[in-house]
Amino acid sequence: MKYPRAFRVTTQANESAKFAPNLLARNFQRSSPNQVWVGEICYVKTVSVFLYFVTVIDLFSRMVVGWSVQSMMTAHLVTDALKMAVVRRHTEPGLIFHSDRGSQYT
Repeated sequence: MKYPRAFRVTTQANESAKFAPNLLARNFQRSSPNQVWVGEICYVKTVSVFLYFVTVIDLFSRMVVGWSVQSMMTAHLVTDALKMAVVRRHTEPGLIFHSDRGSQYT
């Protein structure tokens, strides 16, 4: 008989981290590109390791504008995806990046 595996903790909260305020207030509609980008982290279990995948998505077009894949979930995973997005897209002051405020984003 096979039993499901226990929940795996993948992050450690930093109690002293400073969180940015939620500027969107669940308003995910945008009128033009590069006003708001959102980030998400997910993981994929492969035969030998977990791979962590970060996407940066433009809320206007719902297009992935940056991404990163690594075997460890660190802040570098997020910053690499953001750097890719900035290089690929023309950004203006005032661009909002919204995330779930996980430890990798703080």
